[in-house]
Amino acid sequence: MRIGGISSGFDTEQIVSQIMQVERQPLDRIYRQKVKAEWHRDAYRALNTKIAAFRDFLFNMRLQSTYRALKVTSSNEAAVTAKGAANLQAGTYEIKVNKLATSATLFTENNVKSNFTEFVQGISDDAGLTIQMCSKKAVDGAEPEYINITISKGETLESFMAKINNNKDLGITVFYDEVQDKLVFRTRDTGASADVGFNVNDENTVRFVNKVLFNEPLPQESAPESSEPTEVNLTVSSKYYHSDYKKAGSNAKFVINGLETEREQNRFTIAGLDIELKAETTGPVKIEVKQDTEGIFETIKSFVNQYNELIAEINSKLTEPFYRDYEPLTDAQKEEMSDKEIEMWEEKAKSGLLRSDPILSRIVSEMRSVMGSIVEGLDGINSLYKIGISTANWQENGKLYINEEKLKNAIADHPEEIMALFTNNSDDPKALGIARKLTQVLDDGLERLTNTAGKASRLYDQSTLSERIRDYEKKIAEMEERLIRIENRYWAQFTAMEKALSAMYSQSDWLYQQLSVLGK
Repeated sequence: MRIGGISSGFDTEQIVSQIMQVERQPLDRIYRQKVKAEWHRDAYRALNTKIAAFRDFLFNMRLQSTYRALKVTSSNEAAVTAKGAANLQAGTYEIKVNKLATSATLFTENNVKSNFTEFVQGISDDAGLTIQMCSKKAVDGAEPEYINITISKGETLESFMAKINNNKDLGITVFYDEVQDKLVFRTRDTGASADVGFNVNDENTVRFVNKVLFNEPLPQESAPESSEPTEVNLTVSSKYYHSDYKKAGSNAKFVINGLETEREQNRFTIAGLDIELKAETTGPVKIEVKQDTEGIFETIKSFVNQYNELIAEINSKLTEPFYRDYEPLTDAQKEEMSDKEIEMWEEKAKSGLLRSDPILSRIVSEMRSVMGSIVEGLDGINSLYKIGISTANWQENGKLYINEEKLKNAIADHPEEIMALFTNNSDDPKALGIARKLTQVLDDGLERLTNTAGKASRLYDQSTLSERIRDYEKKIAEMEERLIRIENRYWAQFTAMEKALSAMYSQSDWLYQQLSVLGK
């Protein structure tokens, strides 16, 4: 129970608050140390992420395949396009496209919509009826694989077409031409094996083909007069097979380097090339497969740019100004400031946390050493300087510059040496390629950063700074509990004082009353 200055007239709340402000000073110091440690850790982690990204980029720089990449070009991409596939080899190919692969197509007679509506009205079975379709010709006399399409009672032409178009196993698309009142069926696959087929041995299918697609009466065979009528014998109209209604699929036919050949599809793989035929040609289209010197140049250029960005970022932290008078704000201090004031204050408070940091200084120093090093054991091109990559002056803290003409010439004239310069592997650290040396430096640096600041992705972080932060948090919790006890003690003392004063005042009033009575 807390009693204010009722008897004493003191502002007990303010007095206790001022006393506790003094008592909180050691806690505020620990709190500021904790916040600084968190900022320090976060700054390390931010750089850790950027260094790791550059290290990951170096992975491809270490691979010989990066420098042996081949580029595929076509002299007429409107007719033939090509890109590398498995086992691609350098070479030149000439392709003349005589014929493109086509899909199989079936056109119906007109009046198809009214025919379909009439056909559906004749369906009495609630389960509907099934027709059988296929998109491939029979192989070696075997039956093609028919797919069932159910036509339900109340089916519309649109919903029927949707069933066909949405059936991936069937491999047929269909659309309706309102002007001619016809359906057009088309196979998704191309080639001579493609076909829009119907099962003419299925009665429902035959009825559908005759009545809906070709507007034909159902043929019947009459039985002898002396006997009962036989079962109806249904056959598909000959029009179904007529060239006026059906267009067979065809293979792509082409000549490659003098060899006449064909494929079922316009896209295929040959000689390590993924080729797509787009148009027939009157003459050959040249496909060239040669070393991708431009791609190698862009890779090395990107490597230099990313290196420059990284060391610039690290150097900015190493030289960032430090503002000694700007300490982390406590919650009480923040309550007296606007959001903008807090932002500006903390910007200065966070500045210079990594100034002259030994871990970062070492990383930058070792990176610069690698970039200026010689790869021992290599003849000819054994340094970045020899391919046009060099530093300007010491004031720029290791920034690299590229002589693009010199680099392009080196790539064109000495591709194997360029590859060795970056990828060379050896038990001798001095003989390692630039990308391998730099990867080792970054791996070592990342390990030191992680040991110091950890990673945000880790469930439990045992890094130096995280352990320190946990110690601060433990101390803060203990000190807050202590402050609660101290505040309660002060309140108990003031409350006891107020009670004593109240009792004294009560006794004084009683004595005054008694003396007043005796005086009468």
